[in-house]
Amino acid sequence: MDATAREEAKAQLEFERRLEPGVWVSFLGEDGQRVPAKLSWKSPVSRKLLFVNANGLKVADRKMEEVLDELSRGEAVIMATPPG
Repeated sequence: MDATAREEAKAQLEFERRLEPGVWVSFLGEDGQRVPAKLSWKSPVSRKLLFVNANGLKVADRKMEEVLDELSRGEAVIMATPPG
């Protein structure tokens, strides 16, 4: 594994570690607008993640790998504070 691959793997592990229920993530919507969503549930078996809005309504369900890819491309961002 070269240095670049090690750095990418390290960054993905850091993102994965931070993705715990209660964390807010801002996703890039189809219309180009940011959509805030709270990680509500995380399956340790299927690695599926369920995201909800501030009202508790489902916004998205994605596999961990999909979210990690979005984070690495900047299409999703872990929010420092909840919206509102």
